[in-house]
Amino acid sequence: MAWASKRVLVFNPNKRLVAIFISGFAAARAFGIHTQSVNFACTGRMISCNNNYFRYEDENVEIDESDLGTLKLQEYDKLCGVERKYYNNYSMTRKGMKYNTEKKRKKAAEKAERKRKQEEKEAKYREQIRQEILDELKSSQQIKA
Repeated sequence: MAWASKRVLVFNPNKRLVAIFISGFAAARAFGIHTQSVNFACTGRMISCNNNYFRYEDENVEIDESDLGTLKLQEYDKLCGVERKYYNNYSMTRKGMKYNTEKKRKKAAEKAERKRKQEEKEAKYREQIRQEILDELKSSQQIKA
C-alpha cells in the first residue's frame, strides 16, 4: 500500500486561508522551514510556525481554490470539530520583532563590553610603556650623576 500524504492548508496571521500544498514537505520547502515544524503546527503541538498557521486538510471538509482569502481559521477548525489556541493578530505580527529587538540589544551589549575590555587593555599597556620610559629616564639620569 502506498503512503498518501495529506494536503496542508496555510493560514496567515490574520487567520485567512492563503495557500494549499499537496504535502507537509511541499509547504516546508516553500517556507524554508523543517517538515517537522509544519507537522507540529498541523497537529497542534505548536500553535503556529513561521508566522503562519498550518492545518492538515480534513477528509470530511471540502476545500477548494474559491476558499482562498475567505475561509477563516476558526471556521475551519470548527468544521473539523477541533479546538485550538490562537495568537491575537497583534501578538502574531509582533512575535518576530520582539525576538529580534532582544537579540539586537544583547548583541549591542556584548559588543560594548568587548570594546570596554579592549580599551582597558590598551590603557594598561600605555601605562606600562609610560612607566618603562620613566624608569629608563630615571636610571639614565642616575648613571650621569
